[in-house]
Amino acid sequence: MRNKRVSIRGGLMRDMIHDIMETSLGKPIQSGEFRKNPVEPAWVCPSGYEYEIIDQEYYKMEYLKPEGVVTGRVVLQLHGGGYIGPMKNIYRKFAVRYSRLSYGGMC
Repeated sequence: MRNKRVSIRGGLMRDMIHDIMETSLGKPIQSGEFRKNPVEPAWVCPSGYEYEIIDQEYYKMEYLKPEGVVTGRVVLQLHGGGYIGPMKNIYRKFAVRYSRLSYGGMC
């Protein structure tokens, strides 16, 4: 039987594994083929958040923040794959979770 109460780390791992299995299009992950031409559905910014793409000469950054919440803090998320490939929706979902946890919201 599946335990309905899961740690934050367990929830993140479950979401990441689910995303990988759902978006790998049934092809072996080990082949590296998925990384060459990633196919992801368009990401929709969740309700209650503002989303901005900051495009600089040498990099592109995504900025996500809750509407009307000012904490003076920022979580900088640098995932290893970001240096060689495009941003994946699973990391955007993680950013929303980090944001909600950082100001006392529930995931």
